[in-house]
Amino acid sequence: MVAEPEAGVSGSTPTPAPTTAAAAGRAPVATSAIKQERDRRRHQLRAVNASLWGAPGRQEAPNLDSNLKKNTAFIKRLRAPGLVADAKDGLLKDLTSLKVEKYVEEIVQAIPEGLSRSSKEKDVAAASEIVSALHTRFAPDAFALPLSALLASQLALPNKTALAAQLPDAREREESSRLARQKVLLRAAAELSLVQVLRGSSSTDASDAGMAWLFGIVKELLSTDREHANVPLAISLLKGIGSTLVGMAASSSSGTVPGTAEPFAASGGTDAESSAETETQLLSSEWRERFRKLFETYFATLVKHIAKDHGRLQEQDKRNHEAYIRSGEIFEDRQQSYERMTKSFEKLYELGKSLSDLLDVPIPALSDSSTGTGIGLAINIDARTALGDQSEDTDATGKSPWEDEDSRRFYEETIDLLEMVPVSLLGKPAGRTSQWTDATEDKAEGQGHDKAVAEIKEDKAAGAGEDPAMSKQRSPATSPVVEASDAAASPVLSSSALSDAIAPIETDNADRPINSKDQQAPEEALSSGPAAQLAAILARLPEMTNRTMIDSAAVEFAFVNSKGARKRLIKQLCTIPKNRHDLIPYYSRLIATLNPYMSDVAEGVLAVLNDEFRYCQKKRSVDLRDLRAKNMTYIGELTKFKIAPIHTIFYCLRVCLEDFSGYNIQNIATFLETCGRFLLRTPQTSQRMQGMMELLRRKRAATNLNHQQVMLLDNAYFQSNPPDRSAVVQKERAPMELFVRHLIYDVLTKKTLDKVLKLLRKLHWENAQVVQWIHECFTRAWRIKYSNLHLLAILVHDLQPYHPDFAVHVVDTVCEQLRAGMETNIFKLNQRRVTTIAYLGEMYNYRLVSSDLIFDHLWSMTTFGHPGGHALPGQVCRIDAPDDYFRIRLICALLDTCGHCFDRGSLKRRLDDFLVYFNIYVLSKERPLPMDIDFMLQDTLEVLRPTFALKTSYEEAVQAADQMFAAQQRNAPAQAPDQSVVDATTPQAGEAALQAEAEEIESSDDEVDTASPHSTAARLHDESGSEHSLAHADADETIDAIKDGATGEEEDDVGRGDSTEATAEQEAEEELERELAKMMAEGPGLSATGAPRSAQRNMLDDSLPFLRRPQQHTGGSGKSEQEQVSGGGLDATNGTLMRFSLLSRKGNKQQTRNLDVPADSAIAIATRAKQLQEQAERQHLKHLVLRYEVMQDAAERKALADEMGNRGIKLTYVDKG
Repeated sequence: MVAEPEAGVSGSTPTPAPTTAAAAGRAPVATSAIKQERDRRRHQLRAVNASLWGAPGRQEAPNLDSNLKKNTAFIKRLRAPGLVADAKDGLLKDLTSLKVEKYVEEIVQAIPEGLSRSSKEKDVAAASEIVSALHTRFAPDAFALPLSALLASQLALPNKTALAAQLPDAREREESSRLARQKVLLRAAAELSLVQVLRGSSSTDASDAGMAWLFGIVKELLSTDREHANVPLAISLLKGIGSTLVGMAASSSSGTVPGTAEPFAASGGTDAESSAETETQLLSSEWRERFRKLFETYFATLVKHIAKDHGRLQEQDKRNHEAYIRSGEIFEDRQQSYERMTKSFEKLYELGKSLSDLLDVPIPALSDSSTGTGIGLAINIDARTALGDQSEDTDATGKSPWEDEDSRRFYEETIDLLEMVPVSLLGKPAGRTSQWTDATEDKAEGQGHDKAVAEIKEDKAAGAGEDPAMSKQRSPATSPVVEASDAAASPVLSSSALSDAIAPIETDNADRPINSKDQQAPEEALSSGPAAQLAAILARLPEMTNRTMIDSAAVEFAFVNSKGARKRLIKQLCTIPKNRHDLIPYYSRLIATLNPYMSDVAEGVLAVLNDEFRYCQKKRSVDLRDLRAKNMTYIGELTKFKIAPIHTIFYCLRVCLEDFSGYNIQNIATFLETCGRFLLRTPQTSQRMQGMMELLRRKRAATNLNHQQVMLLDNAYFQSNPPDRSAVVQKERAPMELFVRHLIYDVLTKKTLDKVLKLLRKLHWENAQVVQWIHECFTRAWRIKYSNLHLLAILVHDLQPYHPDFAVHVVDTVCEQLRAGMETNIFKLNQRRVTTIAYLGEMYNYRLVSSDLIFDHLWSMTTFGHPGGHALPGQVCRIDAPDDYFRIRLICALLDTCGHCFDRGSLKRRLDDFLVYFNIYVLSKERPLPMDIDFMLQDTLEVLRPTFALKTSYEEAVQAADQMFAAQQRNAPAQAPDQSVVDATTPQAGEAALQAEAEEIESSDDEVDTASPHSTAARLHDESGSEHSLAHADADETIDAIKDGATGEEEDDVGRGDSTEATAEQEAEEELERELAKMMAEGPGLSATGAPRSAQRNMLDDSLPFLRRPQQHTGGSGKSEQEQVSGGGLDATNGTLMRFSLLSRKGNKQQTRNLDVPADSAIAIATRAKQLQEQAERQHLKHLVLRYEVMQDAAERKALADEMGNRGIKLTYVDKG
């Protein structure tokens, strides 16, 4: 076993500045001594561990303790406290005394967790010795190789697919946790690889197998890190063993002050030379050069990333400044985006500076291209540069080829793969001249077009029946060749150095020139790793439906780029699933992203599309609608990315125009809808496209087309070339009008209702113009949220006491709007009509209109416009066609709003009668009903009348309506309301008597309420589930009062009566007298104890004990039966006294005694009135029961007579008495 090296100062800990010359000289000497001792111990451990890799086996020492408890405790100590300096001695001692060969797998699993706790330099050295001791104890196949594989898996990058599926916050937390864990683990693993404990293979002659394993791990972490998230890992590794890996100055890792490096080198030359020899023995110069170039290449890409982010930050700052100049403010989302970009840039720049110091390579200075971020009055000196983004002006005038800014970014701002992918995987960009960059067109375009047209004509004349090979592709042009000398140079390195540095990272799938022979050769085989990655990328392509995902797919494909991969990608891009044309824009963006470095992909796709177009032109009689639409859409999308050549675009368009019929008209419409606007507004194609549009206009005028084809062409034409119209001029409004509109349309909510009401009342209502503005807002209910309609009705209700004429005017206007809607039946106003009818229902809920008005509108919507007022099946009506179901929607909307109020009494009967007739109207429409109308109708009826079933036959519905009308006629009163004598000998007479009596006690439940508007807040506060329940509270109270005033009427339906004003006043006076008498009889409301009298038990509530009274003679002075009720009555002798029975209690015994009270006292008057009322009620109930028996008997006789009459027998009843 080897001893622990002396504890040294951590490489990341700065040395305190010496205060004297002696201290300044001792500090670098001490640091150098610690480093030399550390390297010496590494050298010793390396020699021992390297010799053990070739050893045949390990000899087990005798007399080892195999106690299970001690072995388990040893493994637990490996995990926690872990492989740290404090636990080193104990672990090494236990290792020499325990027999742990049976637990090698558990020890291997515990090592990574123990290494994750070795965060300090002395802990890393201790972990190196402990793991070396375990390596000495166990064979490499049992310990070292499994440990190497386990650490490699824990240092690997996470699954990109799993990360992409997480939310941004969860992804950021996972990434931070991974970096914190891998920083410590990578530092410890690097130390173990230096001492030859970890290897990628067990070959004995692989003296540098440990460095190869470490290089592979670091290369995997850095080469695929396009976002530079692993910069902290590189910094941590270089801080720990940077001088050993890359041979840099010891200022960073050993803590030496840069200013004192030369004096120390001069005074301690011998020590420095011995240290250099030790380093040379630990790591060869070749490996150090490879590590250094790997880190410098990674640093070069980091510098480019920093520069790019800096440029974006400046551009964003410039746009913010210009937005501030234009509008005087910077919007919150723009400000937040700028702050996020600033935070990200500052973090990345600090990491870049740290890595620059560790590599001893200066970071380039960032150029400041901004002209200033202050107020910047100089911006407006030149009118042409007042706005930096000229595209905004172009968009404002309608001359932009893009519909909006998002479309422009999608088609123009593609990513540059060179910024995210190593240059060796891409090669140099293609240097071809595109027709899109040159306004003039060459002769080859016209020749190619004429030749293609001739070929198609020959194909049509020959009438070829065989399908051409759809998989045949044109020979693409030569692919870019990977040349290391053309790679982008690092800011601090030459291009040759970068080329050599990246050489170990190159894969076997580097690009080669592609020619026609290679294209026809069998697809080259891919290794299992890249093939699996490519298959995963291609499988995910149909799910990538946003810009971020498709850009990520382009970068991932660049890492597996090869000739075979590109051929598979072309095949995938040309195979669009059916009805998935939404993928074409994203596939086109993928092609445009790859095109600068892999132009053969775009050319291969265009070749397939050209073959498809020719095939569709030959098969004019075959229904290939989906293929034609996909082909023209694909070509149009590639046109907007400037991938499709100009001559190919106009060749396809001219071929369709020459054969202007059938499917070619659909092709032209699809093509113009896709890229017509772009071609008309792009300088390279504008003039020629205008000629094509003129030719299309003439062809359309000269050809007899059907209605559908005309509509297709017109829509496509105006979508690509909309007519020039001036911008909509905003109407000038007065400040007061704007204020009123703001209150109603913006401010009005449930919480601000009272506030809006107060502000409306404060307006100048004496000004007719102000009232007109308010009236317009209150009668245009479709301009507010549908959920706020009831608030508008509440405002009208609360304004009514102060401005009744205004409320009436609003109601009249709403009714007139509904009437005008039925008269004109303009479809574009349907949404307004739905809102208006719901507004009328809310007015009824808040007692602004009567139920008569609601039922008038319901009936008018089923009868208006039809001959005779009846809707018949198949009957054509100009304003209510059989296939127009909108009135059903209006009726359902009105019933959904206020139909729940018609749930009792005469209103319930009226709604039931209407639903019977409404069934006829529904059946007069064409069947079956549309699904949305059917569902709406079912939902409405389920809420209002769950038991009501619509008839399915028109005849049955008509029969039910006839029965309903007949019942109404039978229930009509047969005699005048003032007739007092009723003949109850027949059922008809009895029913007429009941109807007349019911009408006498019917009263209104929907009179206009004039309550104070100050109750609005309380009404809204008490609403629960329905906004309308309390609107009828006062009506219910009125109904109850009228019922109490009626003489025992049993029917509970309360309708609208015809009582006069004098009758209402008389009833009110009688009710007041009764209440006054009741108060006088009850006495004070509080008892002597202060509690309410109703809360205490009253002795008068106790029942009187049964007392035997002496029988009175008929002719004597005893009381009559009417006078002996409730224990009191008038004295028959003089009529001036009323006798009461006074109940008293003595102990548990109740006693009564008679008490004479004057007849004119309050209690006597109230008691007498109560007795008379009870007597009248009993007489009335007796009368009703007797009359009910007579009616029932009459009904039974009539039923028997009808039944016998059906059998041919006539019955005659004879009254004997």
